[in-house]
Amino acid sequence: MRKEINNFKIKKYVYIAVVVFLLFLYSGVNSINAQAYRVVNATFTNNDNEKIASYELKVADTVQLRTKGLMFVKALNDNEGMLFSYDEDIVMNFWMKNTFVPLDIVFLNEHYIVVGIIENMIPQGGKDIRDDDIPRYSINRKSRYAIEIPAFSAKKYGIKIGYKVNIQN
Repeated sequence: MRKEINNFKIKKYVYIAVVVFLLFLYSGVNSINAQAYRVVNATFTNNDNEKIASYELKVADTVQLRTKGLMFVKALNDNEGMLFSYDEDIVMNFWMKNTFVPLDIVFLNEHYIVVGIIENMIPQGGKDIRDDDIPRYSINRKSRYAIEIPAFSAKKYGIKIGYKVNIQN
């Protein structure tokens, strides 16, 4: 009887140790893979410095966050979007893999001036399509930031090249 109790205690401690180890391992994986987006407010202004549109933007400023972007997002409110931020000017290329919401994308230089706009990028979410067959979108010139907003927003609010975006944390 005493041996059975000791075996039970040992099994209990081994079980607890395994659970603790698995929780530790799982929490480590999550901290690596599940970065949280910070949120900023962006206001587009015209050349007369008049406010024409405002958005609440999730910031994608790491490779991991930029790679995920708005993938798997099923809906976007009219005032929501994403800011892609880089440390230097680059020629950006975007695709709509695993994206379910049509988007406009506004490209900005280092001074937050609009340098290019692509309207109504077509979602590719839920489609059985090879990566090579997914369209790429680019303005083919260097920019520092890109803002994805709901499709037709650029036209709706009259966002144009040369307009400025003010970003506030």
